[in-house]
Amino acid sequence: MQNAEDTDLTKYGQMNEGRTSTMLGLKGIPKVAEESVILNNIELLKYSGGRIHFSKISTARSVEIIRNAKKKGLNVTCDIAAHQLAFDDSVLASFDTNFKVNPPFRNKEDIDALVKGLADDTIDVIVSDHTPHDPESKQLEFDMASFGIINLETAFAVANTFAGKKVELSKLVEKLTSGPRALLNCAAVRIEEGAAANLTLFDPEKEWIYTEADIKSKSKNSPFIGKKLKGKAVAVFNKGQVKILA
Repeated sequence: MQNAEDTDLTKYGQMNEGRTSTMLGLKGIPKVAEESVILNNIELLKYSGGRIHFSKISTARSVEIIRNAKKKGLNVTCDIAAHQLAFDDSVLASFDTNFKVNPPFRNKEDIDALVKGLADDTIDVIVSDHTPHDPESKQLEFDMASFGIINLETAFAVANTFAGKKVELSKLVEKLTSGPRALLNCAAVRIEEGAAANLTLFDPEKEWIYTEADIKSKSKNSPFIGKKLKGKAVAVFNKGQVKILA
């Protein structure tokens, strides 16, 4: 399981390398830093056999490389962070450090490729990439700020909002729940009479504005504060307890 990143190519990088990074005067993180590692390790997989999982891919070419590898019968899987579906690199024009993530937000064509990859099952899993930070790590100059956002509480809503029109709801849910368990060889959670309840009740059509008051995390570093999202968890059943969320 690997985060595909050639750190020699990403050193000091702040955002996606391209027109926007040039205009803003920020050092870019090139797509090839991700794609070259995926290509290299797929070649090693061909040679040695086994299996590999690439975590948090972000580019259209990465999706295509993995799609082709799967067609050849190689045991390769991958995931994306839910927030990669939401923004392209133009949002960095605000210099808001809540948009500083790694891998960085890419281009619109990359987002389209990620959505297509979810729809055709090239992408197996959606992760939250939940990375909490204290204010001192985010509220400073952009190039000094830490990478990462909180997304545990918004991952489903973000995926549903930004990919729900092109990816079936059942498929989004599977990539957030049973899909990761199957990939890690964890026992499936079953919803059946007599079984211990371990489930989330959600409304896929509920539209809501995510506010700082909604955040249960001690950290508040989210780019989704003030944004309208579609789909909301309303209750959680687990370990003999029921938590009503909305």
